Amino acid sequence: MNKFTRKIASIITAAAVAVTSLGALPDIPAPAGFVVPVSAADVTEIEVYDWNSLIYNSAAAETVTVDHITTVKLKSCIKVKSPLQVGGRNNIHVDLDLIQGDMMQRKFILDLNGYGIRSDVYDPVFNLFITDFTLNDSNPSRATYYITLTNGRGTAVSSTKPGGTEGTDYLTVTGGYITGGNRGINTLSSESFGTKIPTIFTMTGGTICGNVSDDAGGGVYLNYYCAFTMTGGAIYRNTAIRPGGGVYAANSAKFTMTGGRISDNVTYSSCYVDGTETTDGGGGVCADTTGTFTMVGGTIEDNHEGAVDNKYGNVRVRNGFYLRTGISLDNSCSPTNIRGVTLNCTGDDTLISSGDKLCFDNVAYYIPGSTVTLTVPAYCKLDSFTAATSGGETIETGGEGNTRTFTMPDDEVIVSAKVSYDPSHISVNASGTEYIINSEEGWKFFCDTLLENEKDFFTGKTVKLGADISVSYMAHYYARPFTGTFDGQLHTLTFNNSRNSKYVAPFPFVKNCTIQNLRVSGMIGWSQYSGSIIGQSSGTNTIRGCISNVIMTYTARNVGAFVGVINDGTLTIDSCLFEGGMYSPAESGEVHGKGFVGERVDGTLKVINSVFNPTDLSKTEELDENNIYSPDLDISKDGTK
Repeated sequence: MNKFTRKIASIITAAAVAVTSLGALPDIPAPAGFVVPVSAADVTEIEVYDWNSLIYNSAAAETVTVDHITTVKLKSCIKVKSPLQVGGRNNIHVDLDLIQGDMMQRKFILDLNGYGIRSDVYDPVFNLFITDFTLNDSNPSRATYYITLTNGRGTAVSSTKPGGTEGTDYLTVTGGYITGGNRGINTLSSESFGTKIPTIFTMTGGTICGNVSDDAGGGVYLNYYCAFTMTGGAIYRNTAIRPGGGVYAANSAKFTMTGGRISDNVTYSSCYVDGTETTDGGGGVCADTTGTFTMVGGTIEDNHEGAVDNKYGNVRVRNGFYLRTGISLDNSCSPTNIRGVTLNCTGDDTLISSGDKLCFDNVAYYIPGSTVTLTVPAYCKLDSFTAATSGGETIETGGEGNTRTFTMPDDEVIVSAKVSYDPSHISVNASGTEYIINSEEGWKFFCDTLLENEKDFFTGKTVKLGADISVSYMAHYYARPFTGTFDGQLHTLTFNNSRNSKYVAPFPFVKNCTIQNLRVSGMIGWSQYSGSIIGQSSGTNTIRGCISNVIMTYTARNVGAFVGVINDGTLTIDSCLFEGGMYSPAESGEVHGKGFVGERVDGTLKVINSVFNPTDLSKTEELDENNIYSPDLDISKDGTK
């Protein structure tokens, strides 16, 4: 450790202990707790005076339908004594969600509303985990705050200008701020059912300032394919021992800057390579060997790396650095200029994929001379496609089917395409209330539609199976349960999935749905709360006229023939037959399957004119009147064993 590293390490240690009290602030007097502006059923925004009241007030959870909340709006400056967790998994009680689930990615907007958040402990102010989080400030001129710095860290806030030197002893901030943490924003992502679920962070306003990291990323730390888009606001006067005083992008994370300001941040990063002192740098922005940074707009200036010299004071990128043509940036790491391709798509589907290229506001960015490859989904047909420069010159394109390619000119490009659904895969009626799935690609379209749209999107809609198909995809997402009617029309859905995860089923999560006239075959393996049709049932659901001969192999408890677990509400199984297998190779007596349903957390099961007739019951519990269905469930009088 050199002298610069030792110095900043001692500074950080002292800052973790010496924390001054929150000073007097303007506009502070306010009632404790929060204000619900409208009736619970219509709540989309909560106004917060005291963050702890939002997190821990059980009465609030009973009053507000938190699934509907999309915006948290500050009504006072807030001091926090632990990191604010946004997003969660595996039954973690999460601060902004106030819900439980296996994996979720919910959208939230934090509106600073001209107020600020200051950490009183040496942890990140925010931990973002598999969420879609927007930081906004709807009232940036509300007040001017003076943030006292203790060794670079914001440790007190006042409306009165303190003594000392601005930028060294204190910061002047107008409008909302986040300060005082060991990182301002810390992000993580995860993987569920084999699918990467990134954290998405968008900053449109506010100031992240006066945060000091004992590692990389003083202002914002991006990890594990997280995506950060900065369109406004400021990342100002943050410090990191390692790279990225302002922003650090690691492990395939992507940072896109289209506006805002990154200034006066510092990194003290240095190391030795073959006995020679060198620098990782990036006082403003640093992207590691897999991270990428694209600058389309905004300002990066007056950042510093203090370990050796200021060679990479503003930006240090060791992988992809793309700089929009027309933007100049001094003191950077060999930026590559980029040009934009505007994607205009009409018809049944508006998705054009530009691969892993940056796409912001329907514009993808490429290096002149590179090959542009654009595709539409396999369940669609590309009816027309043209590409032209900003001056109207037609660009020659190649490719066939659903793919088109061309060489990127040193000019802007406008793409116009028309797309329609391919009826061999999927068809949708004119009113958008009936879908017919005819192939594996059509099933994938259904799964993607469930994932990408708002909650209850399929309520009042019917999805039909128009052919026998084989799939492994699940129509899954905890926050987007299937809520419509699925009619198999006596076709067979062959479902093969052996992921070691909970709720493995064609429909992992359902709520207030009907599944009828479906034949299910295939194999499901290894997972708790698995079912041949449904993983978790919530609300009022019906399975009617279905036959399953799925082979259920498992090494976990509570696997059901049709449904893994009833979470709440009423599940009706009517005129159904299970004649598959339930088999476990495990030796433990704690590993077993059950009958129609694996477990009931709460709620009621009704079984009408249905038969459980498995071909194999290895390691399945003794089938008495209760556990043929699931222990302690209420069985209707006309139910059958």
